[in-house]
Amino acid sequence: MNRFFLFLLLFLLGSSLGSFLHAYALRIVNARESILNPSKCRFCKKKLTSAELIPIISWLLQGGRSKCCNKKLAWSYLLAELFLAIAYPLIFCFLPIEIAIYFSVLISLLLFSFLTDAYFQVLHLPMIFLMGCVGVLFNLSEIHDFYFSLLGGLVGFILLWGINKVYVLFRKKEGFGGGDKYLLGAIGLWVGPMKVIAIFFVASWVGSIYAFFMIWQKRASLKAALPLGVFLSIATPIIFLI
Repeated sequence: MNRFFLFLLLFLLGSSLGSFLHAYALRIVNARESILNPSKCRFCKKKLTSAELIPIISWLLQGGRSKCCNKKLAWSYLLAELFLAIAYPLIFCFLPIEIAIYFSVLISLLLFSFLTDAYFQVLHLPMIFLMGCVGVLFNLSEIHDFYFSLLGGLVGFILLWGINKVYVLFRKKEGFGGGDKYLLGAIGLWVGPMKVIAIFFVASWVGSIYAFFMIWQKRASLKAALPLGVFLSIATPIIFLI
């Protein structure tokens, strides 16, 4: 019974943080819109009531629509809340508690990077910096090897920085977004030099498959920019757990 309540608490915590991170991701690009401001409908700007802010439940009860103006809400609201609501109990069920705590932080920060890059093709450097700092603490606490973490960060950063420099040399334009190298560097601080290379290649393959699918569906062109941060965020948990 105690285990059930623990998983229920983790479910509620995950859904709440998923809701917060989704709201923060939507606001972060607009410097005038603080996360401390009251939540408002993104369509009519009416202040939302407490009943409209319950993670998962509000979206379902409202049928995926805003209560005030009946506009259709994006599925990403619900999916972000469900993702962490399900991920947190699973993480603590299958991983030792020391690793589970750190991995929960990593998953949450990756979700935030996923959302900002998917929505705006922007990566928020303060959150990436936080991700890197926690990654160093993780390696210091688990394997007591600062140089392993540092080397991973350097390899991740230099890998994208170097590829981009070569791309600019031949194509006269940037090949990656400005934040991608910092994100991969922060990920490298978690996983070390070998796994950060594997993450880059897995993310590249996933991104390529997605691009070909979008082109096949005639929903994108060959010149369309891909948010690499989205695919790095997907690849990282997979490689991290191997």
